[in-house]
Amino acid sequence: MEGLESELTCPVCLELFSCPVLLPCLHSLCFRCADDIMLQALKVKPEVALETVESSPSAEGTTAGFPCPICRERVPIDDRGLDGLRRNMMLENIVERYQHLSMAEGATPSKLLCQLCEGTPMEACKTCVTCRATYCAQCLSTMHPPRGPLASHELVEPTAKTEQPRAVTCPDHKNERLNMFCLTDEAPVCSLCKLVGKHKEHDMEDLGQVFEKNFAVLTNDFEKLKGKLTSMTEGLTQMETFRDGISQRAAQLKTNVRVECTKLVEIIQQRETNMELGVDKAKETVEEALEAFLDRTRHNERKVGALVTYVTEVLKERDAAAFLQTWKTLNTYVQKALQLPELKDDTVWQQVEHLSVDFSCTAHLLHQLDFGHSAKAPVILLDRCWTTMCAASLQWTTEDAGVIFDVRYTKSVAEVPEDVWTVVENVQGFSCTVRGLDSDSSYRFVVTAKNGVTNVSSHELEFTTKPFVFALDPNTAHRQLRLSENNTCATYVPSSDVLLPDLPSRFVDQKFSVLGDTGVASGRHYWQVAVDDNWCTVGVAHRWSPRDQHVGSTLQSWALCICNRDNIGVVLHGPTGASFTLGCVFRTIGVLLDHDAGAVTLSDAQTGRLIHVFEDCLFTEPVYPAFSVSGSLTVVSGVPNPWAQTMCTSPV
Repeated sequence: MEGLESELTCPVCLELFSCPVLLPCLHSLCFRCADDIMLQALKVKPEVALETVESSPSAEGTTAGFPCPICRERVPIDDRGLDGLRRNMMLENIVERYQHLSMAEGATPSKLLCQLCEGTPMEACKTCVTCRATYCAQCLSTMHPPRGPLASHELVEPTAKTEQPRAVTCPDHKNERLNMFCLTDEAPVCSLCKLVGKHKEHDMEDLGQVFEKNFAVLTNDFEKLKGKLTSMTEGLTQMETFRDGISQRAAQLKTNVRVECTKLVEIIQQRETNMELGVDKAKETVEEALEAFLDRTRHNERKVGALVTYVTEVLKERDAAAFLQTWKTLNTYVQKALQLPELKDDTVWQQVEHLSVDFSCTAHLLHQLDFGHSAKAPVILLDRCWTTMCAASLQWTTEDAGVIFDVRYTKSVAEVPEDVWTVVENVQGFSCTVRGLDSDSSYRFVVTAKNGVTNVSSHELEFTTKPFVFALDPNTAHRQLRLSENNTCATYVPSSDVLLPDLPSRFVDQKFSVLGDTGVASGRHYWQVAVDDNWCTVGVAHRWSPRDQHVGSTLQSWALCICNRDNIGVVLHGPTGASFTLGCVFRTIGVLLDHDAGAVTLSDAQTGRLIHVFEDCLFTEPVYPAFSVSGSLTVVSGVPNPWAQTMCTSPV
């Protein structure tokens, strides 16, 4: 019964429940406490009760209710008053069993109070079994005089248990016992409720059957609850044992802290002594430097002062010939004086800057002194990670605070050794964007948490960057080039200038060229170009390469010019080019741009045969796909990278 009294205590009077009534919100109150609350509500707002009665003729006998003191839900009261509320017989029986058990164990039961006293109730002296009420001496003499019909009532010592049998009756039909269960409202009802009452159309079930079923459910949950209690008790025992060991562990830790801090204090004291000696030495050096500087400045001050006095007198001279005769020499002196260093000149005060002392970083580290603990492994949040054609952004979370992270990644392709990892060190926060990746490539990523004690890594995850996708830029296309609707095909149409706006980015004169609309600033990227039998140029160029020059004819572009009809190819980078014989027909040219390595590789996309490699290219800015057309060509981007394929190691 330990701890049961708190469950059997009325929240209003803080005594054991006496004749408890069950409110609609399923909270319980003593009958007397509920009556006091209702009367108090009527005293505060009597007009509310009156208005409710007058304005609700359809609800016969309706009166104002009162708020539940626990949940503040309104409790409606009809013309029967509190008698219309269900009496919580189960709670009343438990209270009586608790009182009898307390008396049997020698415990002092809670005193019964008078149920008729106004205000603070007095201690009860008698219980009337007939009236089923307890009275104090004063109320007993009033309600049960020694003469008359009330004198025949049976009076016993104060008790909450009477001899008359009690049965739960229907609140809607007086003296009708509850013998059915309404499944719709989930409440016990009487037979009249089913026949003529408000439960007439509701589904019913035998009260005993519902009792057996719900009793079995509660019994099963009760066993689980006892198991829960046993588990909690065992857990408390373990925690208490652990608590007893904490004192010893804490004492040992305190000793270790004192020893380690003493070592730090000794180091700081030694450093303090050494630094004071350094300050004294620096002070002597700086004072000597300042004294020399002051001597020079005083000398210059005297010279400037004398010069100012002399110039003042010269300015009084109004003879033009005499003035101009010495003006040039005097002006030379003045200009030299103006070039003398100011006192606030940084080059002068640099001699004393080293006297400043900043221990903020060390103090920050000292403030972070704490007990070491193992870091928790970070968890990469897949739904918040994303990739582009040359970058990957990772986000993660961890339970630790104040940790920093390393992000390690490596390519998943076969040519990169397994032990080669690129590391982004000391990442603050919980996200990192890695740039300079190759397009359409798979990378493995690992996030490592570091707290100065241990390093713990996340699971290894693989991400794939997006393919390199671009189209031809119409703002750079020559007027005699026709672009397809999706800007992937360029066709040369001679003697047909299109009315296009004059833009500084457009190729002019006889340079029938066009650039791609997407630049590359890092990583390796691949695209293909389908060509015809006419002369065409394929390569890359800086964004603002000259617009009056062919692609490849400047130092800002690297290109291959071929003509399948004439079986000729020309390697272009600058004013001169190197020609060679193609030896076969190239219908699709693959371009592999490695911006980080400064290389451009051109090959036959169908056979993998290498045509030419530009090496050691000086890419000082993002480069764009570049083309010159005398017939027709089509760009194909977003295609898989062929880097794992075997190519011919020698050019054509």
